Amino acid sequence: MVRKPHQSPEILTQAYSVLRFSHLKFANLIAILTCILVVIFLNSQNEISQTIHNGLLEINSTAVELMNKPWEMTNKAKDYVDEKIYQKEIRLLQDDKKVLEEIVMLTEVENKENRRLKALLNFSTSEDYSLVSTRILKSSLDIPSQGFLIPVGRNKKINTSAYVVDGVGLVGKVTEVAGSSAKIRLITSINSKTPVVFSESREQAILVGNSTSGNTLHIIYCSNQQNVRDGEMVVTSGDGSIYPYGILVGKVVKQESGTYVKTLFEIDKLEFVKVYFKDKGVAQ
Repeated sequence: MVRKPHQSPEILTQAYSVLRFSHLKFANLIAILTCILVVIFLNSQNEISQTIHNGLLEINSTAVELMNKPWEMTNKAKDYVDEKIYQKEIRLLQDDKKVLEEIVMLTEVENKENRRLKALLNFSTSEDYSLVSTRILKSSLDIPSQGFLIPVGRNKKINTSAYVVDGVGLVGKVTEVAGSSAKIRLITSINSKTPVVFSESREQAILVGNSTSGNTLHIIYCSNQQNVRDGEMVVTSGDGSIYPYGILVGKVVKQESGTYVKTLFEIDKLEFVKVYFKDKGVAQ
C-alpha cells in the first residue's frame, strides 16, 4: 500500500496566504477608513477653527467697540465744551464790539466838540493880549473869600484888564495890582459875574459863584434854561468887556436840584496859572 504524501503544509501555507491577504485587505481597509476619519476630523477641525475664529473676531470687534465708547464720549464731551467756549467767546466778542462802537461814537462826539472848542478858543493867540506864566502863592490862597495872590504885578505890566487861566479854562480876574504882586478873584467867588454862552444850545446867561459851593457856578438871566443840555461846554460870551469871547469856563451839570456849571479847575489843586493882559492897559 502506497501512502499519499502528507499535504498539511500546503494547506497551511495557502491558509496563511489567504489570511495574510485578508489581513492586508483589512489593514488597507482600516487605513482607508482611518484616512477618511482623519480627513473628516480635519474638516471638522477646520470648521471648528473657523467658528472659533469668527467668534474671536466678534469678541474682538465688541471689545474694540466698547473700548472706543469712552473715547467717543470724551470726544463728544470735548466738542460740547468747545462749542460752549466758542459761544461764550462769540458773546464776549459781540459785547466788546458794542463797547467799541460806543467808544467810537463817543470819540466822534468828543472830536466834534473839540473842533468846535478849538474854533471858539482863540483867546490865547489874540494879538490884543500878552501872556505871563506864574505860580500862585499857596499861603495866600483864601478859599472862603475865593481869591489868591500871584508874585507878578506892575513889574510885568500886569493890570486890572488881566484874566487868569490854568491851562484848561478860566480861573478868575485880576482885581488889584501892586509893584510885584496881584490879587486874583476866582470866578467861583460870590462877587464874580461871568457872561457866558452855551456851546450847543447857544443860550446866553450869567454865571455867579457861591463861596460855599466849591467849583459849582449858578446860572442866572438865562431866557431858555430848559434848552441847556447836560454835558455841553460853556465859554465866555465877551459881553460887558469883562472877558474876551471864547474862554472855556466849564461844563453843564443837570441835577434834581437844578442846572449848574462845574468849573474845570479845583481850587485846592491850583499851582501854576497863565495871566493874559493888554499891553496898553492902564496900570492900577
